[in-house]
Amino acid sequence: MSPFSSPVLLGAAVVSSPALWDVVTGHGSLRVALVRYLVCVFACWVALEVMGVFVGPAETRDSDDREPGRGASDHSTADPEGASAKS
Repeated sequence: MSPFSSPVLLGAAVVSSPALWDVVTGHGSLRVALVRYLVCVFACWVALEVMGVFVGPAETRDSDDREPGRGASDHSTADPEGASAKS
């Protein structure tokens, strides 16, 4: 994941929002808020990378994983109306 991806930048904005709000209200300096935001960007990037290592990539099922002789129609579920009509 890039340190400039939207989850990292938005997470850093949420974490550093008190410092950013102080700039908006005039109680804090812009320099302090930017330094805190950059530190939060780095911390969020590291945290999301570590979480990605533990979670891992999403598994996808390719068409090559099917058993031989099974087509797409074999993977469909039975129609509940058709099943009740035979009973």
